[in-house]
Amino acid sequence: MHLKPELFFNLKAFEHRTLFGQGEPVWAALAHLPFYLGSMLAQRSAGLYRDTHQHPALTDPTVRIERPSTVLIAPTAVIKPFTVIEGTVVIDDGAVVGPNAYIRGPAIIGRCARVGHCSEIKQSVLFPGAKAPHRNSILDSLIGWYVNVGGHLVTPNLRADGRTVAVKMPHGRTDTGLKKLGIIAGDGCFFGCGIRFNPGDYFPPNTRLV
Repeated sequence: MHLKPELFFNLKAFEHRTLFGQGEPVWAALAHLPFYLGSMLAQRSAGLYRDTHQHPALTDPTVRIERPSTVLIAPTAVIKPFTVIEGTVVIDDGAVVGPNAYIRGPAIIGRCARVGHCSEIKQSVLFPGAKAPHRNSILDSLIGWYVNVGGHLVTPNLRADGRTVAVKMPHGRTDTGLKKLGIIAGDGCFFGCGIRFNPGDYFPPNTRLV
């Protein structure tokens, strides 16, 4: 038995739904992320991101983009001052990133998602409308539609013994095969400030922890 992506996310309306393989566990998307974004870069001359090279963030001296050739920024996305972007990153229309944010790819910042002041996103997917408003570290995680992650939260992504991360299932523990896995937060979840997570924690849609 696997935790299917459809148990957590509305994929039918998600632009990047092909990231989630049919019949695969939800966490497999994180392993696919580098290859998925690589294919998007190969097609950057067409579609929504064709004018990425003209985005104001690329000429803003207060924004540091390590390799502009590996970043796709939709036209209406906003990158605020003192943001740092490294690796392969896609930032969709209406998303707001920063100020002082740190994005470490591979990562997807979905449509109208918000990465706030001093928040870090690393190898993760923020679905449309998701918010990590201030001083959060979202590491190796899948954050669903309109999830609100309160301030000062960290998603631990490594076991202390260095083994692959396992998730708790009704029939026991299942090894994900991933050395790094943060949290999986289904659509509409709400997390208050200072919640403590463990690697591989998962939350059904509309979970509230305050």
